Amino acid sequence: LSDLQLPEGTVLEWKVTTNYTDELNFIWKDSILHPSSQKENVFSYATTVREDNNYKMWFKNNTSNYADSLTYNIAVIKDRTPDLQVIQKVDSVLGQQVVLAGQVSDDHGIARLDFVYEVVNAQQQVQKTIKVDLPINNKLLAPINYYFDAGGIQLKEGEFLRYYIQACDNDA
Repeated sequence: LSDLQLPEGTVLEWKVTTNYTDELNFIWKDSILHPSSQKENVFSYATTVREDNNYKMWFKNNTSNYADSLTYNIAVIKDRTPDLQVIQKVDSVLGQQVVLAGQVSDDHGIARLDFVYEVVNAQQQVQKTIKVDLPINNKLLAPINYYFDAGGIQLKEGEFLRYYIQACDNDA
């Protein structure tokens, strides 16, 4: 256990192994977290880190009533949203084939990259959504190259297609 510096959105889990401890109160943001699991002398706690915080652990057994405690600090490194740079080239004859090219980057890493298209009706309601997982080789900076052929999608009168690239980072 120690002070930590973590990216915003990190899921943090503590597994504290103790001896001669009946209870372990974990104070997070002025609230007591209850163990997500407790087996014999192991207490487990989990939370998602969004802002700087101090946390404290109070130990109790049959001879002491929360006499010992430990306090630590977590400093959060703020997370920027992913940066997408995409250009599109549309087929000049029928306008149904599109090539999307560019790159995506993120300060703490891309967790997921999708091409998304939606069928939208005349009332602007989404009728159907399809997501296509795009490969990511480098989590911090990745190229985008995707070919989309809308010619095979059957649209009813008044419907249209909306499409975009969606990037999710580490805290999505």
